Amino acid sequence: MPAPTRRQSNARKDNVEDAACRTRLNGLFARKADTLTLMPEGGKAEAYRGSRAACDGDDIEKCGVYDLLRDFPAIDAFVVSKSLYECGEYQLVSRRSGNVTVTSEVPRLSPSGRCLLSIDNSDVCERKYDVAIWSAQSDPPKLEFRYKAKPYENWEVAGWDADDRLRPRAEVSTDKGAYIRTPSAPP
Repeated sequence: MPAPTRRQSNARKDNVEDAACRTRLNGLFARKADTLTLMPEGGKAEAYRGSRAACDGDDIEKCGVYDLLRDFPAIDAFVVSKSLYECGEYQLVSRRSGNVTVTSEVPRLSPSGRCLLSIDNSDVCERKYDVAIWSAQSDPPKLEFRYKAKPYENWEVAGWDADDRLRPRAEVSTDKGAYIRTPSAPP
């Protein structure tokens, strides 16, 4: 899932998280129009102020939409999407401390919940990594692995075989053509 853009955020025009989310996280967040406020258990409340009207009116500088997308109870964290005019990010926010870890997609947990995986396949925005893995055993999560390709690569992961084993595949584009890269077929 690439970083959110205003076009993706338009699907939620009313700035209201779904009913199941509101029930499950009752008291841990509040929504008032374009402002999403998270209330971590051990930290101070953090207000995310957006402007959907600026996005709809093409005011690129002021455009911003914040949505609470996901709850990870296994690691006591929320995922907030920060949608900008063209690019955006996902923020993994600790429910305990309010610490924020920025990712390029909604992170995926390993089978035991010890690790988080994020893949950046953006064709439009700057990539800080192609594949990144964090340890979810600390607050904030500690970056354990970061891979940034020299040629253009789009990675995907079919799943986790174990906490320390992924099933990856990449489409690699070079000036000599494109090919598929897997652990059994390196460049």
